[in-house]
Amino acid sequence: MQKAVRPYKSSWTKTIPGNNIFRPKNEDKPCPSSSLSWLTSSPQKPSSLSTKKPNNVLVMENAAVVFARKGCCMGHVAKRLLLTHGANPLVVEIDEGDNNDDNIIISELGNNVISKEKLPVMFIGGKLFGGLENLMATHINGDLGPTLRQAGALWL
Repeated sequence: MQKAVRPYKSSWTKTIPGNNIFRPKNEDKPCPSSSLSWLTSSPQKPSSLSTKKPNNVLVMENAAVVFARKGCCMGHVAKRLLLTHGANPLVVEIDEGDNNDDNIIISELGNNVISKEKLPVMFIGGKLFGGLENLMATHINGDLGPTLRQAGALWL
């Protein structure tokens, strides 16, 4: 019979006072603070990441876009279905806490055709494709591949 595995102990090594593994043995002085300035400085964002593009520009620039609630399983299903067909959709997650942002996004995209209850919503080829039900129906009919190919979402 196999022996039981011992529980993990975090104190498996003993620390010796005055022995610092981050300091060379022959140096007793701490590192100067100027050499660590790169650790404390805040990283600068590239200009492309700091500017937020309007959602209608995102829809026009990408062949397949999925708008979903943050953490929604249905948005994940839509993304996985498009990935299995060979498309790489842009997924825009909408935070539920920002009701004003949701209304702005919805009015920008579908001219009040889309409501918050209908998320996730797909845009394929710059046009409103529909929700998850429409995506699944098109997949079952076998028309999703040709639709993605016509929109330029597939490389083949």
